[in-house]
Amino acid sequence: MVIFTGKTYKNNKGYLYIPVTWREEFNLRSGKVVGIDYKNDCLVIDSKPSREYKQKIDSKGNLTIPLDLREKLHSNNFHIIIEQLEERIILAPILD
Repeated sequence: MVIFTGKTYKNNKGYLYIPVTWREEFNLRSGKVVGIDYKNDCLVIDSKPSREYKQKIDSKGNLTIPLDLREKLHSNNFHIIIEQLEERIILAPILD
């Protein structure tokens, strides 16, 4: 199931907060390494180790988006979309 959260990510922050509900459901505990890919101006975040970028979830549920990846993004504002069956988070650009 795809869930449109109604939440947004602003690229200038440099980190994404993952709510405890999704961290628990996707087993994204503090210190766990997640993978991040950049495809079609979207970011795909999940626990697959084969992704291009790898980052750790901090104790507060924040995930730092690497600077070189943030610089590739063409948009500064993104919708946060949850793909529940695939256990991944998608950041899709908000089209102006």
